[in-house]
Amino acid sequence: MRNMTIYVTLVLLCTITFTGQSADAPEKPKPKFRVEVSVGCNDKNTKAFIESHTKRELRSLQDVEIVGIGIAGGYKLSIVAIELQSSGRKTGAIAVSYVFTRTFDPFSLRDKIKKLAKDNFPLQLDGEVTDLMWLHEDPMHVLEVGLTNDLDKICKGIVVDFDTKRLEPARNGK
Repeated sequence: MRNMTIYVTLVLLCTITFTGQSADAPEKPKPKFRVEVSVGCNDKNTKAFIESHTKRELRSLQDVEIVGIGIAGGYKLSIVAIELQSSGRKTGAIAVSYVFTRTFDPFSLRDKIKKLAKDNFPLQLDGEVTDLMWLHEDPMHVLEVGLTNDLDKICKGIVVDFDTKRLEPARNGK
């Protein structure tokens, strides 16, 4: 009996160890939103801090995928930070400017336009699809000034703002 208990325990332990999850674990949903994050700052440490914290907060939203620069058809979060100085010395304050934009994938946009116009009139969009690449929603631009000690809170606030003003309306079909 003791050997049977040890055997069953080992089998269960190996199953969880080798698969990394139990058999009943739900499949992770595919990210709905592709987001490009671009950070500019003269101080490399501050830039890395902002980029790391912002991406971490975005990943915690569960339906966001962080993509590389220049990927068409997604959202872009551009952040520029400047540490404020007085007489050449850092004051402990920082100005953070951020812009939210959404670009459209020209090929899917072309296909949607063709589908909508199919029954109404003949439409020729097979030419220069790249003309559609620069279509985007109106950008939202914000400037925030705070203390460098509060940079983590500022990054969280940026993501909350982005989520509520850009992603949430898209989740609700608006």
